[in-house]
Amino acid sequence: MASVEELTRIYKARYASLTNELDSFIPLYTDIRNFLAPRTARFKGEMLNRGERQDLNILDISPRLAVRTLAAGLQSGVTSPLRPWFRLGTPDPALQEYAPVKLWLHTVEMLMREVMNRSNIYDRLKSTYGILGTYGTGAIGIDEDDEDVIRGTDFATGSFMIATSAAGRVNTLYRDVLLTSSQMIGKFAQGDMKRAKEILPSTVINNYDNGNYEAKYPLVHIVEPNRNHRDGSALSKFKRFSSVWYDCARQGKESIYMLSGYDDIPIMAPRWDVIGEDVYGYGCGEIALGSAKALQLMEKRKLQGIDKNVNPPMVGDASLRNQRTTILPGETTYVSGLITGKQGFTPAYQVNPYLAELKEEIQRVEMMIDEAFYKNLFLMIAEVGDQPNITATQINTMREEKMLMLGPVLERLNDELLDPLIDRVFNIMLKRGMLPPPPKEIQGMPLRVEYISVLAQAQKAMGIGNIERFVGFVGNLAALQAQAGKAPTAFDKLDFDQTIDEYADGVSVPPTIVRSDDVVAEMRQAEQQQMQQAQQLQIAQQGAQAAKDLSQADTSGDNVLTRLMGGA
Repeated sequence: MASVEELTRIYKARYASLTNELDSFIPLYTDIRNFLAPRTARFKGEMLNRGERQDLNILDISPRLAVRTLAAGLQSGVTSPLRPWFRLGTPDPALQEYAPVKLWLHTVEMLMREVMNRSNIYDRLKSTYGILGTYGTGAIGIDEDDEDVIRGTDFATGSFMIATSAAGRVNTLYRDVLLTSSQMIGKFAQGDMKRAKEILPSTVINNYDNGNYEAKYPLVHIVEPNRNHRDGSALSKFKRFSSVWYDCARQGKESIYMLSGYDDIPIMAPRWDVIGEDVYGYGCGEIALGSAKALQLMEKRKLQGIDKNVNPPMVGDASLRNQRTTILPGETTYVSGLITGKQGFTPAYQVNPYLAELKEEIQRVEMMIDEAFYKNLFLMIAEVGDQPNITATQINTMREEKMLMLGPVLERLNDELLDPLIDRVFNIMLKRGMLPPPPKEIQGMPLRVEYISVLAQAQKAMGIGNIERFVGFVGNLAALQAQAGKAPTAFDKLDFDQTIDEYADGVSVPPTIVRSDDVVAEMRQAEQQQMQQAQQLQIAQQGAQAAKDLSQADTSGDNVLTRLMGGA
């Protein structure tokens, strides 16, 4: 078991190594912040709550709008708080159709969505999507909260560093944090001044005592696999993941203000795209950066050209020195000693800035930036809504084509953000006793997560279309058989129940409106029994009627019945 002194040496060395690795990205991140997304990055040494403008390099805001559209589009298309975006299931599809299991899964989904809607998680996800798409790597933490069950924290680019496991999964996050004296006493001493004086530096205590509650101190928060992990231990310091609050300015045990842990990883660090064994990803911002810089330069040149035409630089006769001159409309400038045929006060040169060509090139560059940020995909419905002749089928076709480009990103989002996020929320609620006990059929069984967001359904649209085309083909084939006077045997190849299940799954209808296989089997069995009982009742009624008719028959005359009776 590593001692506290050994751990502090490890933390300090690893922090230095991760910082050195991140430093190589700072020039790129700085350019992206300056030209695409001001206020989305905070580098080491920069203070919080910076009020000065950070958009001084930006004249044309098109890149900023593209970033905003990407963040909002991913929020509404992947994790919209207004509609279900995930569904729980079991590894065994047949078991998932069992009515008690189906009801339990749906109940848990509803409870989880309610908790997430009450928390700040969706607001933090939107910020994370913007950082992720722009810089290529985002990070968000999910902690327990006494009021809202869960609480999300997103991290600015440049303030956090990550590392991966041997499998390439992000399992470590070091982040620079600035805490005030008031926050430090509340977090590490729970407001107990006696405890605060034992563990915190005297400068923190003095500032707090003197009312300087906003004095800030740099700390490092560490989340990584626990080197002292012990299976089954209830102590937080032995859990699977360590949580360490560390002060680089102090030495030994005093440098650690808090050492705790988590049963599951509390941080998610999704990456837009990753090459090979790289740890940090690259995103749309790097792709669009060159165009964003060129756009601002062209916008500047366009405005300069317009300004030179409207307010040109002037030259005048030497006699005008120290004389009143003007270029305002209706005003006069008097010039003496003019040379015949020469103007005494005139523009220095004639400007032809080719504004039409420049505006056309600016528009082309703006379109490239929009394409880099998938703006056309997220605004496609709005853009084609004004076309009166476009059909839903055409819209779906256009959406499927664009989804081919975004599909790999969504798969990575599922793996690196949404899967661990759902696991984290589920485990917190389970620990707090907020979930009903599962049916015995699935106790101890891992659950499967299926995503049913707008973008996830768009990826499934092609499969739904295949089902519709196949069912239509079978129906047409059966109709041809009927026209030929043959039995429509084509339907024998089509499993109607499974077709309904597959279609319902593809369009992500609520499971509560599709009956499970066992319920349908019971209904059909009951219906068959009712039919059999009705047939038996009908036969009995027919027999009773026949007996009644026979008992009322006339046997006094000469007829077939009397002859039979006589013959007997």
